[in-house]
Parts: sequence; C-alpha cells; structure tokens
Amino acid sequence: MAIHNKYFPGTSVSRYLSPDERSWDEAVYQSGKPVLDSELNLSQEVNRTLRQIIQQRVNPSGWLRGPLPNNPFGDFGFPGTPDAFTMATRAALVAGMPITVDYTNTAVAGLNVIQLDPANLPSSPPGVKRTDFVFLEVFRALVSWSPHASATVTVNAPLAVAPGDTVTINGVVLTATAGVPGVDQFQVGANETITAANIAAAINDGGNSFTGICVAWVDVTVPEQVNLQVVDALAGAAGNAVTLAASASFTISGANFVGGADEPNKPTQASIYRNGNVLSPSGVALADDIADPTVGAESTKRVQIQYRIRITGVSEAIDFKTEPDGFSNPNVLAQGTQVAPVATYPFVSADGTTVLASSDATAYGIVDPGLWVAGDGSSGSATALGTVDGFVYAIPLAFVFRRNDGYNGGAGVGFDPDNNANGALPSTHGGFANPIIGAIPAGVSDRPDGYFHDIIVATDVLDLRRQVVPGGLDLKAELDRQMAMLLDGNNRTWAIDTADKQNLGSFSGDVSTQYLVCDEIGRSGAHGGPISTRGELIAEFDHIRRRFGDSPIVERVVIPVAVSYTAIAEPGHYVTQLNPGYTGWYAGDVITIDFAALNATTNGSWLHALASSTGTVSQYWPTGTVVSDVLRVWHRDGHYTTAIDQNAVVDCITGLGTTQIQITLGENNQLGNYGTTFDPDHTMVPVAPAGDVGSISMIFVELEVTYPAGSGTTSDVDLEIVPDAGVYPVGPALELNTTQRPSDFDSILPPVFTTPRREVGVEYVCKNTGFPGPVLDFVVSLNQTEIVFPRRINGDVTPIVTDTGTGLPVTVDGSTEYGSSSQKLILDPMTPLSGTGQTACTIAYYAQDAVPNYGASGYQIGIYYRSNAPQTAGVKAGGLSGMPDPLTVRPVAMSRDLWTGISGVGSTGDAFPYGAHGMSQIPVNANVGAGDFGGEWFLTATGKISVGDFSADTGVLNLHTMIQVDPQGDFTFSDTDTDVEFRSQYKVADVTAYRPTAMAQPLSGLATHKVWLPFLAVATADSPLYRKGEVLLVVITRYAVVDADNTVIFADSGNTACAAVYRTLGMLLLASE
Repeated sequence: MAIHNKYFPGTSVSRYLSPDERSWDEAVYQSGKPVLDSELNLSQEVNRTLRQIIQQRVNPSGWLRGPLPNNPFGDFGFPGTPDAFTMATRAALVAGMPITVDYTNTAVAGLNVIQLDPANLPSSPPGVKRTDFVFLEVFRALVSWSPHASATVTVNAPLAVAPGDTVTINGVVLTATAGVPGVDQFQVGANETITAANIAAAINDGGNSFTGICVAWVDVTVPEQVNLQVVDALAGAAGNAVTLAASASFTISGANFVGGADEPNKPTQASIYRNGNVLSPSGVALADDIADPTVGAESTKRVQIQYRIRITGVSEAIDFKTEPDGFSNPNVLAQGTQVAPVATYPFVSADGTTVLASSDATAYGIVDPGLWVAGDGSSGSATALGTVDGFVYAIPLAFVFRRNDGYNGGAGVGFDPDNNANGALPSTHGGFANPIIGAIPAGVSDRPDGYFHDIIVATDVLDLRRQVVPGGLDLKAELDRQMAMLLDGNNRTWAIDTADKQNLGSFSGDVSTQYLVCDEIGRSGAHGGPISTRGELIAEFDHIRRRFGDSPIVERVVIPVAVSYTAIAEPGHYVTQLNPGYTGWYAGDVITIDFAALNATTNGSWLHALASSTGTVSQYWPTGTVVSDVLRVWHRDGHYTTAIDQNAVVDCITGLGTTQIQITLGENNQLGNYGTTFDPDHTMVPVAPAGDVGSISMIFVELEVTYPAGSGTTSDVDLEIVPDAGVYPVGPALELNTTQRPSDFDSILPPVFTTPRREVGVEYVCKNTGFPGPVLDFVVSLNQTEIVFPRRINGDVTPIVTDTGTGLPVTVDGSTEYGSSSQKLILDPMTPLSGTGQTACTIAYYAQDAVPNYGASGYQIGIYYRSNAPQTAGVKAGGLSGMPDPLTVRPVAMSRDLWTGISGVGSTGDAFPYGAHGMSQIPVNANVGAGDFGGEWFLTATGKISVGDFSADTGVLNLHTMIQVDPQGDFTFSDTDTDVEFRSQYKVADVTAYRPTAMAQPLSGLATHKVWLPFLAVATADSPLYRKGEVLLVVITRYAVVDADNTVIFADSGNTACAAVYRTLGMLLLASE
C-alpha cells in the first residue's frame, strides 16, 4: 500500500509525515504540549489511509452506478452544437477520490458540454478518419486564499481635520464636513480617534461610492488609523492598482494599495472551482471562504480535488484499433494544473509495473485496474505537473469518431462516394456544389446519412466509461441482461472501420458502432459492368428481381407474347405456331419463355429491338435461380356484352425448375370481340379445321421465379438513414452513372428495407419512351369496374382510363392496388365502363417495374444504411494483435442454460424475440468451410423448432443444461481469428486443462444450427483491450452442420466450437483484490 508524499511549496508547513505502512490509528495530543501543523496534517492522512485501504479492495477507479440495470449511453446528449456533445452529471471514483462531474463548459446544472476540436481536412490516416479520445483527468491542487491589497489612512494630530479635507480612493473622493454628512462625506470628530471611526463608517456605508473598492476598519492598536482592504472583486494582484491620496491632515501608507498577490488553481482570485471542475464557468464558481472573515487572513490552505474533461485531436493521432484504451498513445500527456499538457508525462496503467518517460506506476505503488497515472510522486513531478502529490490521474470517457472536413472553405468536394466516404460539409455552410451529388442548399448535408462534419451524433461515440458498483452486483442477473443486450443489438461496446470489413468509398470507410454500408446493385465486371469503388456489388439487375435478400426470394414477372413473335425477332419470348403464318392463336401453338435468351437490357416493353446490350436474364441470375411456377396465362381480349374467362386454356407446361418454359395452348371456344362494339365475335383459340380465325390479341404469361438465399445486403440493416429529401429525392441511394438509365426511366423509387432480414427492394417508375409523359397502352377490362394492367401501376400520378366504347374517361377509385403484383386498377362503381361484360380501354399510366440491366456498361445504384458493428472486442483488419492471445479468464457467473437457434437472416420465418438477426453477433469457428458456412444466410430454417414434447415458432430456444460447465477454474483460450462475418474469436481451449463443455436436450430432428452458452468472467491480466478485473461476456458457441445435438464442446478433431469475448455494456469493473 502506498500513501504518497505531499508537497506544499510556498507554505509554512513545517514537514510532511507519511502514514504509509505505519498502521497509525490516530494522533494523541497532550496537555501542555504544542500541537504541530505536521501532526494535524498527519491525523487527516491517517483517516485517508484507512479509507483508501478499504476502497482499493472494494471499488477500483471508474464511473459509479447503482445496482439496478441502466443504459449508460443514455447519459449522452447530441444537441447539434458544432463539435460538441453533452453528458449528464455523473459521479466517478478516481484513485479513491469521489468526483462529481458537472458544469463542464456550461452554467446549466446537471450537464457537461464536451467541446471537441474542429474537424481536419482529408489527408492520409488518421486525418481521413480521426478518433478523438475523451477522458477525465483528476489531480490534487493546492488552493490558497488570495491576499487582498491594503492601505492605511492615519488622522494626524495635533493638526485638526478641517471641513473640505479629502481622502481619495481609486479616484472616488471622500470629503470632510462639520455637519451631518451627505453622500461621500464624513463628519469631523472631536478628536482624531472619532474622526478615524467616522471615516471608516463612511467608507463602509452602502449609500456611498466605495462598496466596489474596499472595506475599512479602525486599527485596534492605533485608533487614529483607518485600515483599508480591497473587496473580493479586486482580490489578488489586481488590488495593487487601487490608488490612494489625501489632504495634508492625513498620513497615507502610499500612493497605491499594496500586498495583493495572485494564487493559482482558482477561476478568479475571489472564488474556487465548483466541484473542483476547472472547466466550469466562473459564473457558477463558489466564493473563496478559505480565510476566516473575522481574522481577515489565511490560517490554512486547502487541497482541492480538481478535474477536467480532456480531449485529443490531430496532434495525438489516436488509433483506436491499436490503442483501444486511448492511453496507450504516448502523445496523450498529463496536464495537471498547468496551462498545457506537460512533455514527458504520459499516462501509464496503474498496474504497479509500467514505467514510461517521467511516469512511474511502480512509484504510485497501488494496483488499480480502472486507473491510469502520470508522474512519479517526486517533488520534481509535483512541480512540473503543479500537483500536491506529484501525480495526475485519469479514467477513459469515450472515443468520438470524426468525419473530415470535405468542404475546405468551399474548395473541397464534400461527401465523395468514390474516394472520401468520411467527408462531410459543415452545418453552417452557405451553399455548395458537390461535383457528384449536385447543388447543396445552405445548411443542408450532402451525405446519404444526413450528417455533417461538425455535428456529433450518437453513432459517432463509443462509450469507454468503466462502471463500478459500490453496493455490489447480482452477477447472475447481469449475465442474463448482458446476453439479452447482445442478442437484441444493443451491446454497442465496439466500433469498426467499414473499410476493415468491406469497401466503402475506395476503403475511405466510416468508423462507428453502427458503421456506414454501401451495397451496390447493377452489373458485375465479369459481365462488362462499371468499375465502382463506392461499395460492394451484391447483385445484378435482371429485369425481374425487385427484392434482393439473404432469404430465398420469390418474384412474379409478366412477359408479353404476341402471336407474331418469332425466335429470331424475340429470342427470349416467342411462339412456335402449329400453323405458321396464321395471324391468330391456334390450339397447339407453343409459347416459349427462355430466360437464357430473353434480353435483360431492354426497357419495360421487353422488346428485343430496344435492348441496350446483349446480356440475358439468366446471365445475371445467381446460381440456383429457377422458374418455379406458371401462375397465370391470360388473353388481352374479352367480350363487350358477355364477360368471358380471360385465362388461356393450357394443355401442357414443361421446363419448371429450369430457365426455359414452354406452354402449349389448348382449345378455347369462348367468343371474344376485343371488348369493343365494332369487332365481330371470334373464337379465342380454335382447333382444326377452323382456319385462321383465332384471337389476334397479345397473351400475358405470369411466371414465378425463385432466387436462392444469400443475395441480400452485406450486413444487417440496423439503422435506416434519412438524407435530406431535396438532395436525395429517392432516399439513401445514389446512381453511379445516370447516362445508363433505361430509355423509359422516369425515376428510381426509394429503396425499401425488409428488416430484420437482410433484404432491400428496388424498383423504378417508367414513362413513355417516345415522348415525355405516361405509358400509353390498350387493355380489356376484367369486368365493369376492374382492369388488370400488363405492368404494376405506380400511384404517384393517377392513371387515366378512357372507355373506347364512349370515348370518355372514367373515374379511378382510391382502392386501386398501386405497386401491387396484382396489377389491378379499380374504377369508381358510380361510373362503370360502358360494356356489360368486358370493355376495351386505352390507359395512360406510369408503370412500376423491376430495373433492367440497361445500358452499355450497366445501370447501377448504391444503397446506404448503417449496421451494428461486430461486438467481438478487438476485431479489426490486418490481424488481431490487440486481442490477448492466449487469453485467460476467471468465471464469475456461469449460465445454467444454453441457447440453440436455427433461424437466421437466411430464414423466411422470424426468430422470437430477437428477430432474424438475433444470432448475428454470435461467431462461427473460422475453420468451418465455406460450403458449410458462407455467412449468416446459411441458417435458412423456418421458425419451427422443437425438442422432445415442446415446439414453438420462435426459431430460438433457451434450454436448461443437463451437463453443466464447471466454473471453478480459469479458462484459457487461444488462436484468434475472424469468420466471414468479421467476428473475432478464439478457436482453441487449453487442451491441457478442463475445457468448458455443456449439453442440453437435442432438437427433434436434424438441422444446421448454432448452440451457445454465455458466462461472465473477469480478465486475469491487463492488456490494451481489457483491464485486470474487468467483467467480460464470454460466449462459447458451436456451429452444428446438420445434426440435432445441443452441445457446446471443443472437439479434439473437426472442432466447430469457438469462444467469443465481448465487453459488457457499461464495461463493468470489479476490484482485483
């Protein structure tokens, strides 16, 4: 145990008596013996020693919290003030010293304003992605009463003071009078003693003009002398400027007040820092009451526990990946009471061993897992740092990940999706022309997330406050809570750089607990697509797919086929006629839809002649895509007076499960007249020997196409971002090259995310290709009030339907199913179509289509969102050197239950209660092959899960273990790695010792699933990532490939188990002793 010497320079303290290792209980004062200052100070030190011994074994340094669960991040506020965020009042314990952190940079009680440096310009790292480290610095400062300047005025004898004589103090004149005194006058007394008393009374009279200058009193030993002392407002050296003059009947001490002197470590010379916060404004400072007002002079000094919230910037160049505690950076220097950080005094861990430059943890002598110290406790250190004990103490508060200044006074490019995805404008800019995004109005963000470089938001901050609980903690309840926070995505205790995981803006990246992602859809380089550095290409447009998901996707597509289409003119959708040359349909005609030949680069018409390139639909399909059903085949025909069944009669369908479908038409003897009053009746699809009398109308074929799992977003969509609608009219999406838009392009629709699955929907609105305006087409109604369009209907502009029988438009009803795959338009029943059966209509509407793979190089868009960072602590690119390997932990709370889950982001069902992404933070042993685990989408089972006699549609179960883990000894894990989802892990448990093993009731059937068991443990040694005694959430997990076992075991061969280590929410810290 170390009690550190104290240094009181410039004082009359006779000596310092250390109680260290002496086991003193008290000092005994004796009758008739003098009480020495050193002995009185020793009494205080003895009491402090007892508190410190107890404190060290109960609570390390950290931020105090109560025993009830809390969300520490809720303390932070983001008011939109440039380069600042706030923290509510918090109590901390630093080196045994209780601290109330309040009033930082604000006069508002209950609040701290943390002011950061401005953003820097884009440059090489760390400039592109700067990390600001925020920490609490604490020190013991000597605080003294500031001597007040004084003077004397003596009434001379035997000279009598005459009316009109004056005493002038700092330019204010006090005049003698024989009668009753007025303002700024005193009465001449019968003798000099009475006159002196009257002068003092006049100076102290609040009705006169001296209240802001000085106070006065008659000297007790020289009654004709008036003592003057400046008021508190002029305490310290400022009072020496007060002037003094008088008539000859008085003797003054000098032309100026003298004796005032400034003292350090105070906001003003008449006040002290509130709560010891040196960043609190002077308006909330407390009056300096060190000197007793009766005595009027200092009798004792004070040692105040002072602190400030410190921030780093460009010069310190913090790298959060290699310096995850912040203090590992040697440029983070202690400041103490000085005006700037002091060279050669970096912070070192209070581990009892570390020595760096002028900082010595061995000299500090106390092992405190929550504390960093600077200095060595020597008198030289005390002088350099300006502290009483020669040390400065610190605990972490937060990392703030900054966007860089892409504005550069208007000379920059702002947000650059190609090269600087971390760039941003200031919130105060007066208007800007982004060369890629376009015109940006004043005060508007040019980023897809709506952020600025000078406005701090929640996703910028990583909370580093380690919490301590003086009243103790229910570790079992805490284990359950921490596991639940991990599964529901609220354990945000680690941040990643997007560029470490995947591309974003040429790997310029974004650092956050919820990192920015750009997923692109368009045309791959293998198919002649563009070279894009904006993000990751997840899929290719094929003119059919509207939703891109990690779970299997089923899409509907309607392909138009005319009887005249041939394999040469329309190679992907054509007719093989039973009677070549007939103009109408005939039984036995074969419709072929061949996706290996159907061009995907046309516009919404599907006409091959309008193709912009040579790519076919199936060429852009992911492997495993098939045509899974023929949903409907119908004629664009009908009967004006008597409605007929518009569905075609189909004799045979072949090719399901392949890329080519053939449909053979059967006889259909219904009579149609194209829904008009002027066309004669005709047989829809005749048979021999009827001749060429069949319907000549187009046939529409609706097919179901099934896409395999694994084509969704690269990450979970945990935060849908909202850009400015004026800058990003279609939401968080950017087109790569607008010249590649389809020829019928009107607008792209905002992307639609289906959470919690990794799925996004993309469609576009189509106009007429010949001239501006809506698509013009011809249809035959289903009945008098319903029309099935050939394409989906966009509802931004109401379609215009004209009855060809009357030539008049009809009213569209509000119940029309806009955007739906039903493609159904509803008419107002009060204004039905003219035909009693089915009526021919012309329609003008904007279609809502799947995006084709249009253009010479391919139309492509990037879609932005934010995703929770993998929370396995220490994960980063370029190796996992920050992770201790091996890592030894000591269990403190072992779960008696394990979890098993079959439904992940590849499932079409929903896991309960944590959703499809509930298992996204649970890693898979990196040795598992890509054929067994290529990502979370490999978990594709429905939510139906069962064991024994229990089943539920939850996808996840929590099971009581039948074989439980023995928590009595330490566990050692080694061999760090990351899986394909960028989650770090330890793949090996010490083979020479007991390895954690747990078993529970098996599943009712075989399934690919995850099994995991959590426990709380403490780190047994310090590292940059963890402190000794820090509580960690450890999850032992096994990836089960098609088995029923709910077991967690490190196998000797073919091992698929691993250990994942997470910081706890709140970064809980227990005493190491």
